[in-house]
Amino acid sequence: MQDLGFNQRDLGHGAAETILHPAVMVALLLTIALTLCLPRKYVAVPVLMLPFLVPRGQEIYLGGLHWYLLRIVILVGFVRLAGAKFRIAGGMNAIDKAFIVWALYRATAMLLTNGPTAEQGGFCIQAFGGYFLLRYLIQDEEDIARAAKALAVVAAILGVCMLNEHIRGVNVFGYLRGASLISDVRNGQIRAQAIFGHSILAGCFGATLVPLFFWLWKSGRAKVLAAAGMAGSTLMVFSSNSSTPLLAYMAGVGALFLWPIRRSMRTVRWGIVLTIAGLAVVMKAPVWYIIAHINVIGGSGGYDRAFLIDTCIRHLKDWWLIGSN
Repeated sequence: MQDLGFNQRDLGHGAAETILHPAVMVALLLTIALTLCLPRKYVAVPVLMLPFLVPRGQEIYLGGLHWYLLRIVILVGFVRLAGAKFRIAGGMNAIDKAFIVWALYRATAMLLTNGPTAEQGGFCIQAFGGYFLLRYLIQDEEDIARAAKALAVVAAILGVCMLNEHIRGVNVFGYLRGASLISDVRNGQIRAQAIFGHSILAGCFGATLVPLFFWLWKSGRAKVLAAAGMAGSTLMVFSSNSSTPLLAYMAGVGALFLWPIRRSMRTVRWGIVLTIAGLAVVMKAPVWYIIAHINVIGGSGGYDRAFLIDTCIRHLKDWWLIGSN
């Protein structure tokens, strides 16, 4: 649960100021009340819905700090936890430890390359706070299903809004401020982005939710809501008009088809490795340049992606340890 690409400069707000629409303020106050008062098993619903239905740029500027709504919701969530026994399902597992290592390494790298900034504190609140708050709120399969239902509602709303944006070229969330009102256009095609900082992020958000909604539908808990979520996610992917979300969507659907052979994935993985090795032998260019020929959406810049990877690998010594500023 990070800023998902939002940057204040992207929206043209050079001066620090509070950007909080009255409707958003009401939604924030309602979310705070629900977070503090609802039984634990229901708290994940408002915690998930508000950040994904409000533009990234909505914030309260106080004490020289940017208090984005996501950070406020996370802190309120931990206020709720103050009087409860903190427990995460299954205890600390390998994924939790890997996440902690990544977040600490990322924060340290940013500190060493850019020096101390207030945004590093904001990152820690969002990364550690958001992750472990949801680890506490989502304890069992029923909690997962409840969170999936909330995200299905989010995806359905965003899908409709992004379809409207793709057709009209106007982002309705821009009327609240904190998001661009006029949609991005590339090669004559409108790229919808809704509340996100970029159309690619918006589309990838929708794409990665499709397998979750399929599980919700398959489980029989909420077939109509799951179908609405899948439809909304699909609209998000295609309205973003970007190759990355579409490829992510195809990968997710492909993974669902591979489920019946999930116990034979070792063979599939080795097959992929051998295929790449074979291509490396017969290709004149480095093997990663094969993506230069993949262009699922016109003008998506397959060559640019391949060149970016090539530059990344050629300059590995410059960034591999802590990155570069």
